[in-house]
Amino acid sequence: MPGCGARHRALPGTAVFDFPNRDKKVPHPMDEQQQRDVAAKKVLEAMQSAIDEGVEPDVVKLVTLSAAVTNFVNDYGEEATAGIIESLPEKVRNGAFSQPSGDNQESGDDQ
Repeated sequence: MPGCGARHRALPGTAVFDFPNRDKKVPHPMDEQQQRDVAAKKVLEAMQSAIDEGVEPDVVKLVTLSAAVTNFVNDYGEEATAGIIESLPEKVRNGAFSQPSGDNQESGDDQ
């Protein structure tokens, strides 16, 4: 959206994020699931790299979330982004983001 990029704000102490090659053409197109798999792998590798360099995991998670929200605001605007975020609590509670754990915990009661 025109003009959206000039107004975006990041969390205090974080940078404003943008993708420098967002319009670059991919030499070998992938289906949506392949794209999701590659993107998730790359993001998780970058997060782990920051942790390996001494950044606290909670800081990495917060900055990753901030970067994603900032990019949504830049691309779709504040209202559309707020609408997307408003749908997340129900999805979280319904397990949309849960991954099987090695210890088969039923809930996060120990947290």
